[in-house]
Amino acid sequence: MKKFLLCILTALLVAFPVNVAATSNKIYLCGIVDSDGGDRTSWQTQAESWMSRIPNATIYKKTAFSNTNLSSYLQSSKIFVIHTHGSATALKCVNSVGSISYLNKSTIDNYSSTALSSLNLAFIGACESGKGTSNLVTSIYSKGADCVIGYKLSVATQANYYMIREFCSAIGAGYTIASALTYADNRVLTLYCASGNTDFRLVKGSTSQSFATYTSTLENPRSYGEDIEVIRNKTGEIIGFFDYSLSEYGIPSQTTITIESVNQIIEENGYQKTKEKYAEETGNTTFVYNKYLGDIKTSDMIFYTTNKKGELISFGQPNRNLFDDCKYLSDSISSSISYLEDIFKNQKRTYDITDMILIKEKDSPMIRLTVKTINGNESVLEDYFFDYYDGRLILA
Repeated sequence: MKKFLLCILTALLVAFPVNVAATSNKIYLCGIVDSDGGDRTSWQTQAESWMSRIPNATIYKKTAFSNTNLSSYLQSSKIFVIHTHGSATALKCVNSVGSISYLNKSTIDNYSSTALSSLNLAFIGACESGKGTSNLVTSIYSKGADCVIGYKLSVATQANYYMIREFCSAIGAGYTIASALTYADNRVLTLYCASGNTDFRLVKGSTSQSFATYTSTLENPRSYGEDIEVIRNKTGEIIGFFDYSLSEYGIPSQTTITIESVNQIIEENGYQKTKEKYAEETGNTTFVYNKYLGDIKTSDMIFYTTNKKGELISFGQPNRNLFDDCKYLSDSISSSISYLEDIFKNQKRTYDITDMILIKEKDSPMIRLTVKTINGNESVLEDYFFDYYDGRLILA
């Protein structure tokens, strides 16, 4: 189990849901089953469990649909979430017999100006759905939706999976949209050990909405699998979370941890800064530090987030000291990159290695290369894994 300490000290606005009429609030959770084998559907189970708490919710899990179907789902939703391939101008649809079609931006542009006025929230989990000034996010928002979220860049499939699953869970637990994004950002860093570009988002509309009465059960270890406790200030306001799973390391508790103590941990343990990212939609800035093994970045990392006032609102340290026994790997990475380059050269594909990190799966060290590839007009981030075997790294 990947151990981590998560402390999101951010005010969560608790409000009763929008449009809580006696009529059904339709929630469409959509994901494609594609030939590349990526998991874009199993997140729906956890999302449905939490989002069923939304008053009058009727949830539809869709794993096979045409572009006509998808257009209908979008126009009849209160909340619409999709995980698929895409671009700024199209979403990929795959029906039950594997036939491919696309819901194009031009189709949405032809909707009436109020066609999506009942849509409270749309999460368009597809690569580049929010890229540029004219894209799927802006088109959906222009037709009356309250809040639309998409990605400015290509995103890693597994990171997108975690982002959508954790975001939907937080929405179902009564978090505001802004707080759900902050929570999900931290969960992606913990579970995927990188953002996978899911933090490069375009968000249109209000992020202050919540759709269910807040519950602390999201932090209940029996239902969520981790020993997380909600934190409140003296007035009872929810300010964040504390995970006890790292208590054995003696890391400062939520009542004592400060930016100064975080910097001390970073300095004393040799972490190197790898990222600083400001999220316009939340006003928060996240800092990421990783340990290196030679020239190899590892998933032994520290991340923390500050709000607009510069106050510490989150802290996490997954995989502490996980790679102390892996120093023998530092000389193997060059051959791994050359091997991958040969694969793409032979396939005559355009590619760019965007991230390289040492992880562990079932106690075995692996190199994960995240590669941006171009297939026709489709830009995709793909993960490739190399196992260490007989003194060298081989493609898993």
